[in-house]
Amino acid sequence: MGQPYLLAQERCGTTLLLQQREQEDPQLKARLQALNQQLHEWIDANADKAASRAVITIPVVVHVLHHQAEQNIADEQIFSQIQVLNDDYRRLNADKVNTPSIFQSVAADCEIEFVLAKQDPSGNATTGITRTYTQAQVFQMGNAMKRTETGGKAAWDTKKYLNIWVCNLNTGLLGYASVPGSELAAYDGVVISYKAFGKGGATVAPYNLGRTATHEIGHWLNLQHIWGDNDGSDPCSGTDNVADTPNQALQNEGCPNFPAPTCGNTSDMFMNYMDYTRDACMNLFTKGQKDRMNATLNGVRSGILSSLGGTVPVIKPVCDTLTNAISPDGLVLYRVEEFSDDQTGYLIGHNGYRDAAFAEYIGSVGQKSIARIMFDFARAEFGNPLDSVLVFIRKAATEGPGEVLASRKLAIAAIAANIDNFTYTEVDFAPGITVTGSFYVGFEITYLPGDTVAMYSTQYDEESSGNAWFQDSAGVWSSYDDVYEIAISSGVYVDICSTVSIAETAENVPEVMVYPNPVSEILNISFVEKLFSYEVLSTEGRLVGKGSTATGSVQLPVSRLSNGVYFLRLIAGDKIAGTKFIIQH
Repeated sequence: MGQPYLLAQERCGTTLLLQQREQEDPQLKARLQALNQQLHEWIDANADKAASRAVITIPVVVHVLHHQAEQNIADEQIFSQIQVLNDDYRRLNADKVNTPSIFQSVAADCEIEFVLAKQDPSGNATTGITRTYTQAQVFQMGNAMKRTETGGKAAWDTKKYLNIWVCNLNTGLLGYASVPGSELAAYDGVVISYKAFGKGGATVAPYNLGRTATHEIGHWLNLQHIWGDNDGSDPCSGTDNVADTPNQALQNEGCPNFPAPTCGNTSDMFMNYMDYTRDACMNLFTKGQKDRMNATLNGVRSGILSSLGGTVPVIKPVCDTLTNAISPDGLVLYRVEEFSDDQTGYLIGHNGYRDAAFAEYIGSVGQKSIARIMFDFARAEFGNPLDSVLVFIRKAATEGPGEVLASRKLAIAAIAANIDNFTYTEVDFAPGITVTGSFYVGFEITYLPGDTVAMYSTQYDEESSGNAWFQDSAGVWSSYDDVYEIAISSGVYVDICSTVSIAETAENVPEVMVYPNPVSEILNISFVEKLFSYEVLSTEGRLVGKGSTATGSVQLPVSRLSNGVYFLRLIAGDKIAGTKFIIQH
């Protein structure tokens, strides 16, 4: 092997970097040979299982490093690169028709897909893109762009994510990758020039179709250059360790005419992604290369298989428990006489006045979501185990409780069991009922033989705002403070959550969830319908964004929109749903 070399326009520096690492670590070559042997053993052992293999999805984080504005490439340029990778590795690329007929039989759908990460290593929602201003005007081949102290960005867990650094590389170098097992974990990944990443934007022809990343990720997945990195001193002696790629003398550049034979072959496979031809001339991986990449993902890079980086994180609502009971430890049960038609019975609950319902006023909370209501019941008896009360959430009207927002049946037998166990009675409204401003919670009372329910409340002589209301048998709502001159509040506790789910159109609309809300950079949208389109409208009705998805979720960048309230409209066939969200930078 001759001295390390770099061409005037080098597609990749992977070979040179690997040679440098082997010089630094004399044992590295032996370790890589052992890994290569394990790879071949895996291929041989799993040859008959190829048809049953599942498509592997690799979560990607793109670290954009910029010193000048043009280096801070747009999201669209990044998205285009992910699309190119998916097209190339699934053989969905439009230019596959250019594959010569003699190679059609070995051209492969590698069954590998790529997705920008949807959650970071801490489980937080992410776009899969980081952006870092750097004082470094240019990066040389190495690891400076991967260290914060040298103006770079530290990698995410390299066992779980494919880290790609996009930056201004020294002139003549398009990119390079770390061969599996050759680099420290903190520096494992792929580096691409911002001028050769994706399509459009800052890319420069003839390396403006995203094939540099296709090539470098091939190295990251343990593919070698198709000519076997022969340096020219002994043509035709190199090997890429793949049987179905023809032996060829050296790298091909530009766009050769087919056939272009060397080493006694019919033609070099110069259109293979692991050669050095221009982007427009590349169009295939082979079945042998597919096997090698698959073995790598089931071996030294098997951490990718269990990564959650490509899945939308489960966002649990952050809830606060509110109560209007001033002294919960001092709750009492008023008028404890057994109920009968000629006695008062329990003040809050089933009583001699045959009140129809009870409600507790909850002051303004802004726009929130009610996930759960807890009731501190004192007495519960039932004539039939199926008898129940109806728990409700109501809007606040001008005078007292108004429209019912949601209701749940609550068996009196369940209340009785909780009282016996000295526990609250919990009523679940997950994933949440949206309320705005003030509202009421409470329950409707039935008058069936043997049924009795009663709640604890604060004592009337305590300092209280008098938030307990009742509905008389005629359906009129009144405050206990107004009627009985007893300013009391009941033992009602409400879990108010910050993650809001809103359906603003007709009933039966599928559930929509947006988070975080308010949002500053990325709005995560989840919809029960996987295939849907969406529109973002300003309060004036102006369309400011739109798109579609087939995955049931969207990560929507909003950093370029102004602060304020926006409307989100989702369409799935004949189903329409909507919600509001707030942008707050």
